[in-house]
Amino acid sequence: MKYPKAKYHLLLMSRKKNAGKLCHVDTLNDLQPSHLDEMKEFHTLAKNIASSILLSANESSSTSFKFGYHVLPSFEPLHLHIVSSDLQSSCITNRKHVVSFTSPLFFVDSTALEKHLESAFADKLVLSVRQERAASVRDSTPMFCPRCKRVASSVPDWKTHNEQCNIIGPMEEDESKGALNSLLGWRRKVCTDEVDEKEDETENVNPTVSGVKRAHPSETRVADIEPPIPTRFMISADPQVRFVIFYRILYK
Repeated sequence: MKYPKAKYHLLLMSRKKNAGKLCHVDTLNDLQPSHLDEMKEFHTLAKNIASSILLSANESSSTSFKFGYHVLPSFEPLHLHIVSSDLQSSCITNRKHVVSFTSPLFFVDSTALEKHLESAFADKLVLSVRQERAASVRDSTPMFCPRCKRVASSVPDWKTHNEQCNIIGPMEEDESKGALNSLLGWRRKVCTDEVDEKEDETENVNPTVSGVKRAHPSETRVADIEPPIPTRFMISADPQVRFVIFYRILYK
């Protein structure tokens, strides 16, 4: 990491020449349930790297690591942050740096991402980050201490307290760790490869797939798909609501 935000801060990503699926993933929005097995291997590797660091550096038992992704990353391709919990660095210079690694919403824990992929209940679904809400979390969330939850008035105030609070003990386990992230949703991947190949020829036309008009496949969400008529049942688009609901009965 060129600008580390902690004593230990590494980025793990898949090589482009890798035979796996992750080498083609640029952001969380490109992840599909089929990536789950490879993601678990990816996260296991990250934890092994952190364990090796702790052993080689002979760190104290109070040193721990966080593994996660930013919902709005600063660059591509998809990369996992392996960052020590001290969060002490001269590179932390503004509130965005603080919130990016202390908010369990903006910083998606690797275990939470696995659980989110496991929650997919239908084929052809891909992740969808709620962009506006994510930006709001990053720009408006208070700077709080990840241990005692004290809210800081400024970045210098946060850094000073963080150094002092670090002496008290290691970072407490976040209660939301492993929970589904509210900034992550699902959208249905409705287009086929054949449709994708024709998109360049119809750049200014909104293509229609199964009666769904859209500007681009990535903009089509489950909620935007008009169901066929009559429609008796529809599975909820919310991954946290995994049951069949009665939608509507319409006869013509």
